[in-house]
Amino acid sequence: MKEKILVSYLSFVNKNNRARRYRIFQKTFESFKKLKKDKDLVLVSIDNNSDDDIRDELSNSGIFDYKIHLNKNFYDASVLYLTSELAKELDIDYIFYSYDDFVFYDHSFGKSFIEFMKNNDHIHNMRVTIYDTNNVSFYDSMQTKKSINPDATRHYNQPARNFGYDSRLMISEEPQIIDGRIFYECNWHYTSRPSLWRNAFFSKIYEEIEQIPVMQNFEGVAMNYFFKNNMKSSFMDIGVASTFKQSERQVQGGRQYFDNVFVNKQELYNNYKSSLTKLIN
Repeated sequence: MKEKILVSYLSFVNKNNRARRYRIFQKTFESFKKLKKDKDLVLVSIDNNSDDDIRDELSNSGIFDYKIHLNKNFYDASVLYLTSELAKELDIDYIFYSYDDFVFYDHSFGKSFIEFMKNNDHIHNMRVTIYDTNNVSFYDSMQTKKSINPDATRHYNQPARNFGYDSRLMISEEPQIIDGRIFYECNWHYTSRPSLWRNAFFSKIYEEIEQIPVMQNFEGVAMNYFFKNNMKSSFMDIGVASTFKQSERQVQGGRQYFDNVFVNKQELYNNYKSSLTKLIN
């Protein structure tokens, strides 16, 4: 296996959402471009059928090693499933999926991330969006609404609560420090926020799924798989990326709308195989 991290960037900007999305896309893409300097990363552009000028900008940027530009909107299934599939094809150990509404402020994390995972064989994934252990209440969604801090998260383990176990958020007392970055073990449940995964484990989530639920509904499937298989999580204090308050998911209809949205895995895979392109940079 290659000790690299495959980092994906999912884009979705078209005539219908351009007025609210293009400015955000510009900021996030400018920050993502700086990852090219990190030689421990392999970069892939995954696009949900954006307008031609957006796809041209991505293709001609000179930063991506691969592109997967799809012929329709497959929602977050495209970046989650296809990042994993490409990593399998390239024999890459780790995946890190990201979106066009997350800004990177750390651009050289590859070496320390890989070292942390190599030193902790029992850890399966890592939260890499911003979290500050010195300001916990601001990142606890029960204390700070996501409309105020879109990076806030639940401070309990949802599947543990569902199955009657202790669900309180638990964080290791002693951090691990690598290249100045601070890492903690924790009992966080799975979320589809940008995360680092051992792909050998992440890919198994899809083995028995043919109709892939999207957004929060996929999170429900994945977090239960994560919990039932006793998979362990971690996070990097301060993280490497943060998001915006604008939520395309809410604009499109929120949880009620996405309850009825599924992606056919075979269709998505076929689209992937026909659109995967290796870029020469």
